[in-house]
Amino acid sequence: QVYRSSGNAWDGSDMQSYLVNTYYPTLSTTAKGMIEESATWKVGAVASSANAGGAYTSAGGTTWTGKIGLVASYEYLYAAGSSCQNIAGVGDSSSDFRVSCASQDWLWPVLTNNKSSDVWFMSPGSNASDFAVYLYRSLGFVNSGGATGTFAASPAVYLKSTITITGGNGKSGVANAYRLG
Repeated sequence: QVYRSSGNAWDGSDMQSYLVNTYYPTLSTTAKGMIEESATWKVGAVASSANAGGAYTSAGGTTWTGKIGLVASYEYLYAAGSSCQNIAGVGDSSSDFRVSCASQDWLWPVLTNNKSSDVWFMSPGSNASDFAVYLYRSLGFVNSGGATGTFAASPAVYLKSTITITGGNGKSGVANAYRLG
């Protein structure tokens, strides 16, 4: 489960434990050397109907310190660009965010690539103690549901402030990928 149902907490959840104790150790020594191991993550409860700023503010109400987590819903909402930051991320098939913003969101293909299910965000849901926020993969909007659902996850890290882009342009394809050093 992405969050513990008692108190909807990230710390001590199955997902947090898996990422820190199972996934992180598989990273190369070079990769680990670039990761800020004491990053502060915003893990406060977020309404799936929040816009980018509202999600950011709500998430900041509770923090967790660690080296690896998941993308936050506010990061996804901000990635759609400035014209979409005031549009609520929740939706259905006719939501304004889905219709006008999801296709512009550079994180949508990154989070959903090679995944056949919805994708968990690091944000617990504010509407129930056992809800978490997720990306509705096929339509690109933010939703919330039971934290015990079986969805995909995209690990995320904060890089140390000394890390720079040493090559690549960040465009699609391995040859264009950013190189860090």
